[in-house]
Amino acid sequence: MFSARPRLRGSELDRVVGGWKAVPGTASCIEQAWTRPARPPRWGRWPEGLEQGLRDALLAAGVDRLYDHQAEAIEAALSGRSVVISTPTASGKSLCLHAPVLDRLVR
Repeated sequence: MFSARPRLRGSELDRVVGGWKAVPGTASCIEQAWTRPARPPRWGRWPEGLEQGLRDALLAAGVDRLYDHQAEAIEAALSGRSVVISTPTASGKSLCLHAPVLDRLVR
């Protein structure tokens, strides 16, 4: 899988956001902030329409499975539907964009 940068724990993140809120010029820019509890990942299946050579290349690069939102977004894009993805940092959004583009290029 991807090696992500270390993530801040909830209390560390709260401290950072609290620091931003303490700065008058920054505080007014923060509309709302909350911390969601961690949850285990949800895995999806490789989209049937994804070119096998691309899948093999992703596997060779260490991408051995997809998050469910990646699988759904890639499948939707491959079928010609528009896709909007809104997920946290380091959640795999780039692969949602690049996989369908690379699929098209290798065909």
